Amino acid sequence: MAPPGRLRPARAAGEGIGAALADRVEADARAAGADRVRLVVLEANEAARAFYEARGYRATGEREESVVEGTTEAVYELEVRR
Repeated sequence: MAPPGRLRPARAAGEGIGAALADRVEADARAAGADRVRLVVLEANEAARAFYEARGYRATGEREESVVEGTTEAVYELEVRR
């Protein structure tokens, strides 16, 4: 079973699946006229945080009410309006 918050198996890391999904979300947000994309990632998920930071997302705080009890969730945002 995958750890809480993991959307894909670790064996898929590096295959471009995450980048393709993020590209689509960001493009859809732009097409809808959104100013930014906001997401939440487990603070302890260093690989995911590094992935989003490399794409230009910046940490803007912590989620007040975590989905997974006993964890801290970081909020990230990316400006998509250009």
